[in-house]
Amino acid sequence: MDSTHSENAFQRSCVAIGADAGGTKVAFAWSDSEQSFRFEAPSVNLRTSTPSEFAAHVAGQIRIGLANVPLATDVRVCLGAAGAGTIMVAHALRNELAAQLGLPENQVRVVADAHVALRAGFPNGNGILIIAGTGSGCYALNDRDELIRAGGWGPGLEDPGSGNELGRSAVKHLLSCLETDSTDPLSEAVANVMGLDFPSVGTVLDTFYGADFQASKLAPAILDLNEAGDLEASQLVRRQCVSLAGQCRRLIQSLDPDTQIQIAVAGGLSHRDSYMRCLAEAIKAVAPGTNVNRLLQEPVDGALSWALSERVQTSSTS
Repeated sequence: MDSTHSENAFQRSCVAIGADAGGTKVAFAWSDSEQSFRFEAPSVNLRTSTPSEFAAHVAGQIRIGLANVPLATDVRVCLGAAGAGTIMVAHALRNELAAQLGLPENQVRVVADAHVALRAGFPNGNGILIIAGTGSGCYALNDRDELIRAGGWGPGLEDPGSGNELGRSAVKHLLSCLETDSTDPLSEAVANVMGLDFPSVGTVLDTFYGADFQASKLAPAILDLNEAGDLEASQLVRRQCVSLAGQCRRLIQSLDPDTQIQIAVAGGLSHRDSYMRCLAEAIKAVAPGTNVNRLLQEPVDGALSWALSERVQTSSTS
């Protein structure tokens, strides 16, 4: 098929674009009637940028990823974004993204990242999603397909069980060790990741409050020690998982008591088996009989599914 024929075929088709934007990366999935592909790009934090800045970044990445594919007029976009859980933010971001892409607003949908992940993991809407990545939170859908939650308040109000909170707790542990002139494998690992050969309370605080410091970067070292059997690291991880399980329990209590609860865990920490075991044990302690598994579908698949359904609905009514 030559390039001219391919381009014309694309322009006649209806295109669906799904995007899942977290704190560190944004995943894209694109599909038309003949082909599909996906790609990833760095993300920006919606909580620390404006909807206009965030939309410009996402739209720019779409243009880069689809550099050789002209955006037809019949495009449907669904973006799931961390931080877009309120109507005001989602509405502002939808308007900005539509403007950046040159699309009518009714061809763009913006929802919370948890919403597209729930659609990916539970097509029938019956389940609970726990996000355990840079941030954390517990989410489900009510009978009106509205997102309900426990936690997920953002790092300023703590995200238990998240990479951020694991890291912050480990920094507190290091500071406590420095103040008591003691050391252990966990404090040494934290200082090493922070790039401090001879840490002091002052240098730790300066680094922690520095503009470029990300507490979540400490999580892999903490989990490595946990898996090696280090007592301090294991207790730290367990405390965080117990706290996250407590949030999940609040959400479970708001659902139909006769429902068999299925829980899927998404986010970077879910890829660590030791973390998954710890979290599953903590949840089963407060909600016996609950099934806890890793999310098998990528959240971006939920966004693409949504965009595809919008495409089908529009085609069927045109």
